[in-house]
This record gives sequence, structure tokens and C-alpha cells, in this order.
Amino acid sequence: MRCRKMEKSDIEFALRSSDQEKWYLEEADILYYMNQGISVIAEDGGRRIGMATAALYDRLAWIGNVLVLQEERNRGVGNEMVRFLIDELQQNGVSTIGLYAYDRSMSLYLREGFTFDTVLWEMCIHETHGKGAAAEGSIGEIVNFDRTFFRHDRSRMLEHLASRKGARLIVMRDTEISGYLICSPSSPDYGSEIAPFIAERGKIKEMLASLDAPLPFHIYVPEINIAYIQENFRCSSVRRMHRGYLGKREEMPVIDERVLSPGTADGG
Repeated sequence: MRCRKMEKSDIEFALRSSDQEKWYLEEADILYYMNQGISVIAEDGGRRIGMATAALYDRLAWIGNVLVLQEERNRGVGNEMVRFLIDELQQNGVSTIGLYAYDRSMSLYLREGFTFDTVLWEMCIHETHGKGAAAEGSIGEIVNFDRTFFRHDRSRMLEHLASRKGARLIVMRDTEISGYLICSPSSPDYGSEIAPFIAERGKIKEMLASLDAPLPFHIYVPEINIAYIQENFRCSSVRRMHRGYLGKREEMPVIDERVLSPGTADGG
């Protein structure tokens, strides 16, 4: 078994594998990670058996989409891919690496030295109420607002997310920007994914009511905000995730009551 950087000839495998996990990556997503980050393929005897990606944001990198074929799990493939990415990222000057892990894969990252500091839940919001007061916006006007929370410039990622088919960037403006979200419709049986979603609590209902997108809305809610979502929306929990990091915690994104969905799940 060996790991290597992903090539264009691997895209079909990546898309098919992500669909099986109901992640629904698009070809543009794979190309983004290949061109603006580092992506890896694991293969055994020339047969592709796993994939993983990493996005770059200055000194911070984010590992995601760690996927091993069902029949190849529990033999260290995930560890090999993560180790490959860590080596490549550190050679590129990255000082901190973040990720989201499902319960089943936490032990993989613990073995590689990651520390976990925050629990998040993927939540489904099944209906919205009220009148929407937010409007479509542009990436340029939210970059500084977003950096206050993310701590790094992720304008290229935001531009990519907002350019996905059917995606909408919604901005709440008062005297200044008080929130934004990016909503991407997915498959008919899944609904829409909202990530990132950063807003003052008093603006959340108005922003969601401004969306003309398929329900339910999937958001990735830090534990600090779970009670608020449950009290204000008809919702259900889907699965638990854990935020981990390797390196400097002070370089990780801020999690507070305004962060409803820090970013795309990119789990694994």
C-alpha cells in the first residue's frame, strides 16, 4: 500500500466514493483541493482504496474528506494518508492543522498527535419562520468580518463555495455586517448545506427566512450553540463531530455564540 498526490485521473474515484458516503462532492470541489491545497490517494497494487484532502489558509491547513473503502478499513490506510498529508503540509510551512472527526475515527487522529477541543453536531433544521431581511452579498464585503472568526484569510475557499451550482451567499447588514451564510443545495433527499454560518443570535431567524432553498437545512453547530438551535427551531440531530488540531491552538478559528456553522464539514 502506498500514498501519492491525487491526479486528474483520480477524480472519478473521488466523486464516486464521496457519493457513497453521502458527501456529494462536485468535480469543482476536488479540483479546488488539488489546486489550492494537497490531496492524497491511497492505493494497493494499483487499485485506489482511499482519499483525503487538505485546504491551505496561510499557516493553517484543514484536513478533510478522509475516506477509506469499506472493505479496506481497519488496516491503517487512514493513518497512512493522514501521515502523508501532515508531512506534506509541514514541508509547506504550515504550523497548525485542524480537522473534524466523527466518533469512529477519533482514535486515528489521536495516534497522530491531534488534540480535540470542541464538540459539534450536524443538525437538520426542518422549517423556518418569520420574514427575511437579509440579502444577497459578495465575498469582498465579508472577508474582514469572516477573518475575525476564522483568524486567517479564506477568501478563495469562500469564493469557491459561493460559486457552486445553486449556492447563495446571504449577508445581514445593519450599520455594518452582522452575519453571513453560504447555502448550497445538495441532493433532493438531503436538502441544503449551510456552511459557513456566522451571525448575531438576534439575526439568525431572519437570515434563514431569507433563503429560497430546499429544506431541511444542514448546519454544523458547536456544542455551545446547540441549546439555542433546539429552543428556536424544529430540528433534529444527525451525527456528532469533534474538532481537533495539531500545532498551535491560538491559530485555530474562534468558536463562540455567533458561530452557528464554522465551515464545511470536511469530516472523516
